Amino acid sequence: MKSSLAQRYSQAFIQAFDAQGAQEFVAKAEMIDVLFANKDFLDLVCNPFVDYSKKYEVLNGILAFKDEKIQKALLLLAKSGRLSLLPEILSDVLSFKSLESKTYKAIVYCNSKLSAEMIEKISKILCQKLDLAVSVEERLWERDGIKCVIDELDLEVSFSKEMFVSNLQNYILDSFRKGV
Repeated sequence: MKSSLAQRYSQAFIQAFDAQGAQEFVAKAEMIDVLFANKDFLDLVCNPFVDYSKKYEVLNGILAFKDEKIQKALLLLAKSGRLSLLPEILSDVLSFKSLESKTYKAIVYCNSKLSAEMIEKISKILCQKLDLAVSVEERLWERDGIKCVIDELDLEVSFSKEMFVSNLQNYILDSFRKGV
């Protein structure tokens, strides 16, 4: 669940940035995700004994934002000790940009790599069914099944082999209990 504080900062980011600044911020999304997934980097950002200016220098040194408004926003987050909210803010800004452009991102989770042809087919079907522009991204996971998630629309469709077998077993057991 997203914090209301992160949502407030997200709204401020959206209102403050022009199209070029927002594009630069969104372009660094993958890098920000990788940084904040790193435990050592998170320890640095969350460490109360490290001065905010050092945190800002490290973050801006890695991300190298050219837009002055983004730099000031990062400095503000660093001063207030809220750099850890950056991934949530980024997620909200990405959602807003996709809503604005009416282009959505579907993430397909499966246990083996899908062919480009299959990904294109999934994208085409989603576009037809939802009457929206949908880009599809693939991610691998451990489970035996497939799941498609569009976060911006709160849409999730999944098919699991385990769940299918479990439901089938329950149906057969219920049939025997009823005497059918």
